[in-house]
This record gives sequence, C-alpha cells and structure tokens, in this order.
Amino acid sequence: MVATTLLHRFLLMCAANGFNTPHDRWSYRLPPLRAALSPKEAHENIRTVYDGVVDVRMSAEHRLEGRIIDSINVPAQLWEHGMYLPRDAFVPDVCEQFETACCLLCVCGDGRRSELAAQQLEQEGFAVDFIDGGLDAWAEQNLELEVEDDGGLVGSYV
Repeated sequence: MVATTLLHRFLLMCAANGFNTPHDRWSYRLPPLRAALSPKEAHENIRTVYDGVVDVRMSAEHRLEGRIIDSINVPAQLWEHGMYLPRDAFVPDVCEQFETACCLLCVCGDGRRSELAAQQLEQEGFAVDFIDGGLDAWAEQNLELEVEDDGGLVGSYV
C-alpha cells in the first residue's frame, strides 16, 4: 500500500507538471497531496523527506506523553467546553516557522487531529503528510519517543 501511495503521488505530480506549462491557458494546478503514512514509513523518511515535524497536540501532551525528537509543538486546536475547537492562530504560527514550499509531517496522538491540521496547512500551500494512527501507532512499533523529565509529574497537566 505504501508503494502504491508513493507511485500514485509521483504520477499525479508528473501529470500536474505537464499541464502547468505557461502557454497552457487551461492550466490546472493540483493541490499538494496529503498522505497517511505508516509509522515505519514516516520514521524511515523523517530526516530525508520532511523539512519539519509539527506536533499539533496541546503543549502539555507534547511535553508529557512523548514526542518525536526535534518536533515542534504548534497546537492546532483548543480544548474548550469538553471538545477540541480550531485554533485561529495555528496556520499563521506554522507559517512563522516554515516557508510554504516546505514538506511537513503532522503528528498527534491518534492521527485524527493531525489529519485535520494537514488539511488546513494544505490549503495554505504546504505539502503535508500525517501518521496513520498517530503517535499511538508510532509507540506500538517501538519507535523512539522523547519524554521530558518533569520531576515526577508524569500524567499531570500542570
């Protein structure tokens, strides 16, 4: 499935470049593709393909529940009234950190929030992928996570 996704992505990029010539008045620009990657595929490509890893969880989750090494925390949502609500400053905050020509990997706990964040960033012009199953799936594959030493407060959101 991973090979199929990459092949599909390559073919669409080739087709898009063929139709985006300056003399073509009916040119159509395909949006950057967003792909759900397996944790293993993301881990293999994290240093070579992506310009950055954006962890879209809340800052306490990023600090205390483990994170991908060198990931940057930019929360995509706010937790209010028992639900996640979109955070208006998310896309501008990412744009401050990265140029829109960058290829990013979005991560969260289970993959749902990072998929929504990837959609938002895609609309801004970023090429964004996310991990299918999020960091839960990453940890199940025993891939390395960094956990902050909080002096014995693990699990508490202070």
